[in-house]
Amino acid sequence: MGIKRTSFMLVAAAAFGSVAVGLAPTAASSAAGVRAAADESGAVAAFYRSRGGAPLWFAPRSGAAAQQLVQLLATSSADNLDPRRYQAQRRARAVQAAQSGNPAAVQQAEAMLSTAFVQYVRDLKHDPGMGIIYVDSELRPTPPSAATIRDRSWCCTTRPGWRASLSR
Repeated sequence: MGIKRTSFMLVAAAAFGSVAVGLAPTAASSAAGVRAAADESGAVAAFYRSRGGAPLWFAPRSGAAAQQLVQLLATSSADNLDPRRYQAQRRARAVQAAQSGNPAAVQQAEAMLSTAFVQYVRDLKHDPGMGIIYVDSELRPTPPSAATIRDRSWCCTTRPGWRASLSR
């Protein structure tokens, strides 16, 4: 992920706080997908309630954040994600409609962009079984085993005399 992509994601994640990254991963089944969409919509709605309905992407000081998010979604293949999942063209049309200043269009675009952002962050953070492209099955990440974690850890109970080695 490039510096520009990373910095955008950090700024947006900070704005969303735990809403964007605190969602649990879901299975790829259609029922789970419906639940995930409902969870995301609920989390986004709670986020805007906590802000008193104030816009994030179209706030006076947001600059080109909405357009940058649409561009990020359109180029999500750079992060090994499927751009079709994020419907960037549909969101770009919503952004264009919101630029008219129509409150209903702004509210709709805000919800669409925020939901897409939550999906994107979730997909970057977890492999939900869809959207992530693995060219080679051997490249698919696997979590380390408990034994591996134990063997890699440094602990005072497994390394007697560790305090003495620090004072030398």
